[in-house]
Amino acid sequence: MERVIEAAKRAHIHDFISSLPSGYKANVGDRGSRLSGGQKQRIALARVFLKNAPIVLFDEPTSALDAENSQLVLETIKSLFEGRTCIIISHNLELLRTVSKILVMAPGGVVEAIGTPDELRTTSKTYARLFDIGK
Repeated sequence: MERVIEAAKRAHIHDFISSLPSGYKANVGDRGSRLSGGQKQRIALARVFLKNAPIVLFDEPTSALDAENSQLVLETIKSLFEGRTCIIISHNLELLRTVSKILVMAPGGVVEAIGTPDELRTTSKTYARLFDIGK
């Protein structure tokens, strides 16, 4: 149980779980139907900490989340970068600015360069345009 609590703390969901009447034994409904999208996402991230998978794939991890939950999920994902490979499919420029390498893709595959966010601002017209829009 200690590992579960530690994973929940790292995923910024421990306080919420602790506030439930039954705590970690609470019934959250079929497939978490009584949870918000952000709560479900942070519980999924806690599971990543527990499993300690060497490779993690995220597909639009902050889509459909409010600003507060999006920020908590971003903080958690950033802490997952250490010691593992994280592949992130995202349009969220705040998240993309924190990664070590970006592949600019469009239908058909990689369309331009592979590089750091700073490198791509100067070498990739597509990324530079998206970066300028997101400012």
